[in-house]
Amino acid sequence: MREKLYLDGPNSFDWIFRNEIESSREDLLYVDYIETEDGPYWSSPAAQERCVLDMSSTIVNVALALGRLGLLSTEGLKVVREMWHGQDVTDDTHWQEIRRVNQDVLQAYSSRHDIEEWSREDVYSALEHWCFPLFDVDLRQKQVTTEELSEMRNALFNQEFGDWA
Repeated sequence: MREKLYLDGPNSFDWIFRNEIESSREDLLYVDYIETEDGPYWSSPAAQERCVLDMSSTIVNVALALGRLGLLSTEGLKVVREMWHGQDVTDDTHWQEIRRVNQDVLQAYSSRHDIEEWSREDVYSALEHWCFPLFDVDLRQKQVTTEELSEMRNALFNQEFGDWA
């Protein structure tokens, strides 16, 4: 989901598409001039059936809870960094290990700060839904050109339908 462009379609390589995450966000908010293989077109929020910016989601609730718990403050982020430093999260890491480190974060922060205003819901959200800091994960968009995808598509087409085309 990091590629700027990708191949898809009935054969999984028929057409070149824009990154769905990026385009779904932009299409709700911006007017874009899009160039496709079928020609250019304008995309705008007016083309959407409805524009709903619903802020109620697990990740938004977790972020709000972390903020209320103080973990998004300078001091809170220092504790998060301290507790997560050296933790290696891999595909084999069990959820309970992540929960344990998050629990250590809450305990370390609470031992240094007044936590009278912490709610059970916020603590639960942090323990049960907060994954882990993504500092080791490369989330940058992968730049892919239409030329590269066209070459890939042609190769896949020849591989799939070579003698029949």
